[in-house]
Amino acid sequence: MRPALLSLLLLGPPGQTQQTADTCQAGAEDLGLPALAPVLVVEPQVATRVRARDLAGQDELHATCYDDGDSCPGGCDEHVVANNATNGSARFHAPGSGAGDWRSCRDGLGCEVCFGDDPEGCITLTYRGTGPDAGRADFTAAFWAGICQRGDLPDTLDDECTRIDNAAADLRAVSCLQRPDAPSCVGVVPTAAELAAARQAVQDCLSRRNNSWRCYYRGPNGTLSAGTCGNGAVNSSGWDCCSGDRAHDACVTGCSQYYVNER
Repeated sequence: MRPALLSLLLLGPPGQTQQTADTCQAGAEDLGLPALAPVLVVEPQVATRVRARDLAGQDELHATCYDDGDSCPGGCDEHVVANNATNGSARFHAPGSGAGDWRSCRDGLGCEVCFGDDPEGCITLTYRGTGPDAGRADFTAAFWAGICQRGDLPDTLDDECTRIDNAAADLRAVSCLQRPDAPSCVGVVPTAAELAAARQAVQDCLSRRNNSWRCYYRGPNGTLSAGTCGNGAVNSSGWDCCSGDRAHDACVTGCSQYYVNER
């Protein structure tokens, strides 16, 4: 485990700070993260009641990256989502809860996520609902963009930041999502007509189904619809949107088809 991590508390909508007396006692500090949510530095021993013995022997929690486009809650701000089977455990719980009373995280409120066996490796950030398979915590690309700028991260986060950096470097030279008119990008990105049709299909569905998530997942085999991604660019797995930004696309993975070599 690396040196003690100062837990991060990413809270609420822009301009609004939430504090709970029994979980944190801190002053605001600008850490250079996007101003989508205030950032507080919280002393680990004050921010958490998790003990090393609570974490010992617990299954490892896998940290992954996602971007669901228009269906992503909170505008895909810095947040985490997890399966209901994972929520309310020693590794994923409401701040201030403890052994014998692990409380589940609630939408829009702080959620404490613990990776290794050291409680100082826990972080706290906004929770925005259920999502991936059990045993996984899905963090947005916006979260990774901010956290990877910091040092002294828990090994799980540090390893993922290293993976993102390496994957970004491996993408080919030209991002067709940023340079669709580049000679090598002909036929690589959705046309304006294709994108308009995909967006219209989502809107037609929403008008009938009252914002059902099924409208956002109308792609092959129930995967993400191209109309859910602002530029129509769905990754190869069908579960995330590609943006054209190298770090973002390395984070969500499966976006290499939108990158080409210079002619």
